[in-house]
Amino acid sequence: TGCIFALARNNDCLTSSRDSDLTARIDVSRVEGAMHCCDANRGWASSIAAIVTVVLAVCVVCGVDAVPLPPCAEATPGLKAKTIENAEQMNVEWTSNVPFDVVIYWVNFEGGEEPAMVLAEGVTTYGGTYPGHAFRVRTYTEALIMEFVVPVPKHGAAVKASVSPCGSLAENAGGEPHLYDLGREEEFQSLVHDQFAPCLGPSRNWSCIKRYTHEEYMARDPEKYGFNPGEGDAGRAASLMPDYRPHTDASYTGQIAGVPKVSAIGPGYLKMTIPDRLRNMLLPWYNKTRSQMTPHESVPGGYMNEDKVHMHRLNLDFYGDVRMAIQTEMQTVMQWWTQ
Repeated sequence: TGCIFALARNNDCLTSSRDSDLTARIDVSRVEGAMHCCDANRGWASSIAAIVTVVLAVCVVCGVDAVPLPPCAEATPGLKAKTIENAEQMNVEWTSNVPFDVVIYWVNFEGGEEPAMVLAEGVTTYGGTYPGHAFRVRTYTEALIMEFVVPVPKHGAAVKASVSPCGSLAENAGGEPHLYDLGREEEFQSLVHDQFAPCLGPSRNWSCIKRYTHEEYMARDPEKYGFNPGEGDAGRAASLMPDYRPHTDASYTGQIAGVPKVSAIGPGYLKMTIPDRLRNMLLPWYNKTRSQMTPHESVPGGYMNEDKVHMHRLNLDFYGDVRMAIQTEMQTVMQWWTQ
């Protein structure tokens, strides 16, 4: 006898290659989970509620042979992006079924790999591309998990790419870095500012957190805040704040209640100095490429006054290695902060 087990973040039971096989799974996405044994023909065979704390090993005897994971992909020689005539831009739906973050690389027209994005554990996201373009998915230690060549969609059907465990799940998971490198906890803690330092001098020189009571907020002179006349989307602004200069969006707020609290303590934000690792990468790159900045396009919705205060930007879509460095470093900071 044997069993199949997996760590899952949803309520789907894994299925095996034989219809009569039973498959075991354990849900550790919540502290209080459930262990299930299911049958493709007979539905749920049993459901055992469990409190999951530390999972050292899981083996539910279901009377089936153990099924190993499929082997991981090997790099295809000569793989590179191709141009398909009359092909239109499209989105690929990327879904992660692995218990660790992975990096999606675009394989360019010369066969080189350029980081496109990080696909977080258990997440579904979308990425713009073209039919004929090729991608490789790797762990943070650059172990190859899969390759994907974008097909021509048929009759408007969605194109999906699913990243699943392969080879040894334990070996793949071992490629994920720790929440942060040893010693970085002390580094990050040393960068945290005094969250209650007073705001002194002209506000343009402030580096502080200014707090107002509700009474102080309501007592402010509305003529000194918000959009100036003629800035932003005048019609939308007037509908939000018809009596004085608009400075509060009261129309697009439904998502606020759904924002999760990820920090154990505190108000939900932390003021700190940018880490040297990120600063030392960004500043030389910015100084080298700042001449390539382009005007920032208009932001729809009347949220900004870019028609009066013009902005320029460096589009990180064209600097995949820099974007990847920012993502990984900020992920490290966030994981330290949220534990």
